[in-house]
Amino acid sequence: MKFESGFEQTALMVLDFDGDVAGIAAQPFLIDFGRKQSPSTHVPDFFSVRRDGTQSVLDVRPVTRLNDRVNIGF
Repeated sequence: MKFESGFEQTALMVLDFDGDVAGIAAQPFLIDFGRKQSPSTHVPDFFSVRRDGTQSVLDVRPVTRLNDRVNIGF
């Protein structure tokens, strides 16, 4: 598998070694925001399903690329 960054590779390794994660999909779907201006679409990095059924969509970014509009889930 080819990674866009070392951050993505590390995130996938963390998910893979988490015993509560039952499944992982990389670049699982396209989100279309329906806007005329660009960018109006986005492909998340990962989708994971935990053994309890909890589902998560993950975008992997270095801390330097985070801003107030980002929900940090850790």
